[in-house]
Amino acid sequence: MIITFGIASYNNAKNLLVTLNTINKTMKNYKNLKYEIIIINDNSTDDTDYKFKNIKKNNIKYFKNKSNLGFGKSILKAAKLGTGKFFKIIHSGNIENSRELQIYINNIYKYKVIIPYIIDKRVFYRKFISKLCTFIFNLVSGKNIKYYQSPLMCYRKEFIKLFPKNNFGNFFLSTIIYKIVNIHDKNYILEFGITPKFKKGSTALSFYNFTSLILSIATMINLRIQNKIN
Repeated sequence: MIITFGIASYNNAKNLLVTLNTINKTMKNYKNLKYEIIIINDNSTDDTDYKFKNIKKNNIKYFKNKSNLGFGKSILKAAKLGTGKFFKIIHSGNIENSRELQIYINNIYKYKVIIPYIIDKRVFYRKFISKLCTFIFNLVSGKNIKYYQSPLMCYRKEFIKLFPKNNFGNFFLSTIIYKIVNIHDKNYILEFGITPKFKKGSTALSFYNFTSLILSIATMINLRIQNKIN
């Protein structure tokens, strides 16, 4: 079995090497599992290209976008370029530690979908926005998911198939998670808590992300009305 770790990175060369080291350190404990790391440089203006374009490791593949596509399109590109059965989103800021990554790998044979949720230690307004969005998504979807912006692990082909065609903003993951929990029995879905390290200055407040939020809500409502997903 091959696991594809997909990384979309923009101007984060400083943390990208640490992120790679965390993955490699974790996977040393699993000799019977093969893995690959797909790095998508989203047309960074820092020294990401200089540091990584000539990386010489067989299980690491590096690609640079000709223009800035955003996280959604870049992570989808990573999934399409991968070959693994499972696909795990990895943030280039090394937000998940090795212990947390081991939880995914330890449960890979038991669960088909692994959805981490944040044990939130961010500032108040970020916590409030996150909880409000989760409440809204659960309300319109009829589900009880703890976190909809999760760097989940799932079947790679399902990730590609369920990726929303018209929503590449920060809330594209909510649509994928909503769809994916409907095609798998709950006994094959694992949720667990992580304590990610978010970089300072990150924000969820933007017109682009607000549009993405509205699109996700509209998609959930539309699918429920049409009964395309039970």
